Amino acid sequence: MRREQIEAYRRAIADEKIVSYLDNEVREAIAVLKMIREIIGLLDGMQPARFKTVMEELNKSKESIEIIHRDLLTYISRVSPSLSHREDWLRASYKVRNSVDKLSGVISRLEFLVSRGWTMTPPVKEGIKYLAESVTEMMTMFRKLVNVSLMSPDDALNMCTEVFSKEAEVDSKFRSATFSILSANLSPNTIILLLNIAEMLEDVSDTLTSATEDLYIILSSMRRYR
Repeated sequence: MRREQIEAYRRAIADEKIVSYLDNEVREAIAVLKMIREIIGLLDGMQPARFKTVMEELNKSKESIEIIHRDLLTYISRVSPSLSHREDWLRASYKVRNSVDKLSGVISRLEFLVSRGWTMTPPVKEGIKYLAESVTEMMTMFRKLVNVSLMSPDDALNMCTEVFSKEAEVDSKFRSATFSILSANLSPNTIILLLNIAEMLEDVSDTLTSATEDLYIILSSMRRYR
């Protein structure tokens, strides 16, 4: 097969514009995860003014990702009508957006925790902090995977495996955080809220794994036209 044909086939599967849109969505998700880590780290001493600023930043990130997602939908439907794997690209994008929705839910629950004056014991705080850090690392790995997908499908496929392995680590951190919460001397309402936070963070890792599976399908097709 001629090189020109190979390049044409690969462009029919993916192009730089789509990858850029998806990368921007993931960038916003990482920004929200950083907000969560900041709140957890400063939970006992975070001033109301700073919390207000974080919520404003969260709303900006959510607005930004909605705009990016709409632009991606428009691009795929109008500019690339012949794009193969469009459903896989769209699924991956929806899942990243859903991850941000879950993360914004985590921040809302942390805000409620602070507003009620409820606190975490040090082991619980540490467990949730480590869980959030693992999810952040997984999201960062996913972003790197997105960015190398066009340049090197083979490397990107290997990175898919790394993301899948990272999910197992997140699951382990989730179990540890859950056991710490259940073992803590806290009120039932606090325990329920903290378990909900941990579950939502773990849900993000599951959603990312599913998005990675979508990209794996796309990358496998791209690999045939190296």
